[in-house]
Amino acid sequence: MSALAYPGGDPSGPAPTAAQVQQWAHSVEPHVKTLLANLPADLAGTVGPVLTRTLTEARAGRPLDDSDGSISAASTAIDRWVHDRCGYPMLDATTDGTALSGVPTSLPAGPLAISFTTTGDPTTAGFALLLGKVKDGQTVTAADVQSGRAGFEQVTDIVGAAGPGVGARPGYSVTTLTAGRYIVASPLGSPPTFTGLLAVELTVR
Repeated sequence: MSALAYPGGDPSGPAPTAAQVQQWAHSVEPHVKTLLANLPADLAGTVGPVLTRTLTEARAGRPLDDSDGSISAASTAIDRWVHDRCGYPMLDATTDGTALSGVPTSLPAGPLAISFTTTGDPTTAGFALLLGKVKDGQTVTAADVQSGRAGFEQVTDIVGAAGPGVGARPGYSVTTLTAGRYIVASPLGSPPTFTGLLAVELTVR
C-alpha cells in the first residue's frame, strides 16, 4: 500500500474518485488476500484487521483514511517483516546529511527490500530515500542531479521510496526493480524548503 501506488496517496494531487479507489481495490485484492494468508502469527492479529478493513473500505469506493496512523503502522510492520525474513536483495541506506552510504553499485532485477536510516540534525538530514529509474534517452548522472544541473523528478521515474524511522531507527519499504540505470536520492531538510540533495547511481541487471 505504498503512498506512490494508491489513489490519493499524493497529498498535493487531486482527490480520487470512487471509481478510481474501487479499481485500485480490485487490482490489489489478490495480493492482499495472499498476504493475509501468509502473515506470521505475530503480525496476523495486528496487521490483519487493518488490511481487511482498508480493503473493504476501498471496495466501497471510500479513499484510504490514515488519520489515526494505523495504515502507515501496518505498512511499516509488513515492510520490516519482508526486509528481515523474506530473503530479498536489500538496500540499506544511511545518511547523516553529508553523504548517502549503503547503496550498492548494482543489484539484480526483481523484488528489493529497502531500509533507510538518518542520523544527525533532523532539520538537515535526509527527509526520504527515493529510487528513480533514469528515463530512456537520458544521459544524466547522479552528480548532475546532486548539483542541481538536472531535476531528479524530470529525468527519472520514481519507483520506490522510504521514509526514515523515528529516533535514528530505520524506515522500511519494498519495491520491484527492472533492468536499467537508477539514481538513488535523498532530499535534505524538510518540506517545503529543502537544503540540498544527495544522489548516487545504481545499475540493475
